[in-house]
Amino acid sequence: MSTDLFAGIGYEELLAELGTRMSRLSAGATCSAWHERTEEELPRLCYEIVQSGIPGSFDTAIVSVLEARLLVLIAERLGHWVTLQPGRRGWMPHIPKEAKA
Repeated sequence: MSTDLFAGIGYEELLAELGTRMSRLSAGATCSAWHERTEEELPRLCYEIVQSGIPGSFDTAIVSVLEARLLVLIAERLGHWVTLQPGRRGWMPHIPKEAKA
């Protein structure tokens, strides 16, 4: 059995998974589809949670350490985070100004 968590999962699938997970947290925080600046704020929060080992909050949504670690792992595998494409028709790469991926 491979120790690679993402073995056999393609780029597009990982891109969609990261976008979906970020969107769920954003929607839970604001009761809308995508909170403005999610692509900047959520990555920074995830890195802080992973470093501290303490869950955090994204507005009203609670982000667990496990969820933060998974998001960071996916972003690191992709080499970037994501944001909505113009017209909200999918995900496109995004590198936050203050977070690293």
